Amino acid sequence: MHWESIKSHGLNVDCAVYDLEDSVSPDMKSSSRHRLSEFLNLPRSEGVKEVAVRINSVDNGHGIDDLAEIVRILSDHIFSMMLILLLH
Repeated sequence: MHWESIKSHGLNVDCAVYDLEDSVSPDMKSSSRHRLSEFLNLPRSEGVKEVAVRINSVDNGHGIDDLAEIVRILSDHIFSMMLILLLH
């Protein structure tokens, strides 16, 4: 996988957000998480200052898997993390 194959390549943005939640069907969650982890291990495009990942809800199991993968691959690069708690 290369930066050139990702839509955010070539953009000049403060933050690129990659969505593992609504944009990914349930049967593709695991493979999408794996592809994103491969991508995030590549050198970042100079035009992207920060990267954010929108994870799934933790109440369905996918969010915990998303969070664990992100922390595993980015542990040397994370300087902050924001978790949003939505009460129903």
